[in-house]
Amino acid sequence: MKIKKILGSNIAVATDAYSHECVIMGKGIVFNKKPGDEIDPQSVERIFAPKEKGLAEKISQMIEHIPLEFIRVSDEIINLAKKELNKQLSDRIYLTLIDHISFAINRHNQGVDLVCSLNWEMHHFYPQEYAVGLKALEIIKNRLDVDLPTDEAAFIAFHFVNAGVTKGTDAQEVLLLVREISDIVKDRYQERIHIDSFHYDRFLVHLHYFAIRMLKDDPNISVQPENSILRKILKELEDEHECVEEIARYLQESYEYTLRDEEKSYLVIHLHNLLTH
Repeated sequence: MKIKKILGSNIAVATDAYSHECVIMGKGIVFNKKPGDEIDPQSVERIFAPKEKGLAEKISQMIEHIPLEFIRVSDEIINLAKKELNKQLSDRIYLTLIDHISFAINRHNQGVDLVCSLNWEMHHFYPQEYAVGLKALEIIKNRLDVDLPTDEAAFIAFHFVNAGVTKGTDAQEVLLLVREISDIVKDRYQERIHIDSFHYDRFLVHLHYFAIRMLKDDPNISVQPENSILRKILKELEDEHECVEEIARYLQESYEYTLRDEEKSYLVIHLHNLLTH
């Protein structure tokens, strides 16, 4: 393994035997060394070898000015997530999470903490990722003596959701859309809806999957009735239909998305189930 670029006494960009770029880390790993020198593999504490072309260079540019202890903590959190979530994560998690944790700690030390407006939704829809976020805060506190607010657990969880979600979706966009639609429903029906009930939880789950499909523009939905059945549903459930039409207008105005008749019936049915239980 040869040094390509020195980022500091503890970090460097290197190339392996196959000329693949990677970022290597270790205490004093490149002390008194220069580009082209060989690196003793036993002195390497951590190797970041992303498969995506050019990602190693992007990581190296980002971490050049980030303290080594922040990188170590981020790496520990990512390894915890891989174990706890038991799913494949994009290599970009190293780019996004290291940057976020460094920024969050610097912000906190300056007395600036952010509130996550989608904290409840993240906890509700992605409990495993949120749990990892909470454990990440414990790691940061134990390793760095920095006590970040609980809202940071949701921000950290977003990174793990996005590192594992289907291409073309974004967790924050999905949760924001769910909130926007549910707010329309709550404003219309108010006292008829109990947000702490199982039925409301189930309704939100349906909205969540609808939001994912909508943002991916995926035509496949769970309910695809024939036209005659569709017309009957929309006629019999007139009040729910009016609410869904209000949602349709909002989606058209805000997202330039035209709600299909099949999707309207899907929402009408689930809205009716919410209001009658």
